[in-house]
Amino acid sequence: MRLMVVIASVALVATAARTGQQLWQQWQLPVTPAVLTIPQAAPGALDHAGQREARNWPALFGPEDDPPSMAPEPVFSDPPKPPPPDLASLGYRLKGLVRADNAEWALISHPDGDRVLRLGDTLEAGLIVQEISAAGVRIGPSGEPGEMLAFPK
Repeated sequence: MRLMVVIASVALVATAARTGQQLWQQWQLPVTPAVLTIPQAAPGALDHAGQREARNWPALFGPEDDPPSMAPEPVFSDPPKPPPPDLASLGYRLKGLVRADNAEWALISHPDGDRVLRLGDTLEAGLIVQEISAAGVRIGPSGEPGEMLAFPK
């Protein structure tokens, strides 16, 4: 058994020596530089600036002489203003009217507190007292007919 191990070991050492010798011989050969060759482009494919030459393709969407027709731009108007909110839904109620000489006042109740207003006063942003009469108080945006806030029935 030992004899077989010795023979196998000698054979492996001989093979390693032969492979080392072949590697040494390959290292000793002169190196030839590799030359890359670039294939030539097809004639007419590229001009000297590296850009493709224009081709005369047929017109796909009609003749080139017809310029595209420009549709007129739509005219947009301002959207309509939303109607003013209902005063009763905002929590306002008419509690009383006061007249003295040429002056008139309206006492208006709101959950935040009562207010005394006269003609031209601003109730909220954009809501102006337009009229005070025996029927009630007309309140609305400036320049528009307002809503009549009357006594509760």
